[in-house]
Amino acid sequence: HFGTRSKFSKLMCVRNYIRESGLTAEVKCDMVLGMKACEKPTKMYPNGRTGTEAGERIHRYHKEEVCDECRSARNQRLRERRYERSPWMQPHEVSMECERRTKKFPNGKTGLHAGFAAHQRIGEKPCRPCYEANREYSAARMRGKQEQYREKQLVRNRRRRARKLDLPEEKYSVEDIARKYGTTCYLCETEVDLSITDRNHPGFRNLDHLVPLHHESCPGDIKENVRITHGLCNRKKNGSLIEDLALPFDPPGEGEKERGNDSRKTEKARRTSG
Repeated sequence: HFGTRSKFSKLMCVRNYIRESGLTAEVKCDMVLGMKACEKPTKMYPNGRTGTEAGERIHRYHKEEVCDECRSARNQRLRERRYERSPWMQPHEVSMECERRTKKFPNGKTGLHAGFAAHQRIGEKPCRPCYEANREYSAARMRGKQEQYREKQLVRNRRRRARKLDLPEEKYSVEDIARKYGTTCYLCETEVDLSITDRNHPGFRNLDHLVPLHHESCPGDIKENVRITHGLCNRKKNGSLIEDLALPFDPPGEGEKERGNDSRKTEKARRTSG
């Protein structure tokens, strides 16, 4: 045990140990003149640890410069361990950029919008699956933007009507009303499915004023005067008060949409013929 001795004292201790242990002259010379840490023989590595991952570790343990052989062995082992941990990084032949595997897409990006973007990134002509996937992605994104714009337009129109009638107003959303009053339609007393995105569906959610804005007793466009209803129930109510209605309404179904469309077509044909 060297303790806190100086470098010269440590060297003298090593020399005395060599003399007492009876080692060969070659080993004596290497240890006295300064053998590398990775070259020292051990029970597991009788020929030293040069060119192994253990050799790189013992260099760092003794705070000395790592030799090239140990550094190369360490880097090679890191690459092998990374391939074992992440099978998607195994080298493979790719004919198109969308077939290249990544950590996010271990099976490639063929048939995805990300595959189309990969083709565009390197100026390659996209394959047919990626082209079709990009068309569907663009259409869905456009529909989402149109839906967002329509929601904002409905909010603006509702608030504009309240200001026009000198009524109080406040900001709210479907989520706010659903969190405060639930998702039960107060006109038919059934649950409203908020996941329906088709506005033509009879069960599409609407926000309806309990007291219409044009009525004298309307408190305004505020949360206390708004509830969630089905689109069909809202159209049945129209601008009437709750006291004038025969509640509850019949809950909307799939057939309501078709009958409503047929009735509108019949009414239009009757007006045209007349």
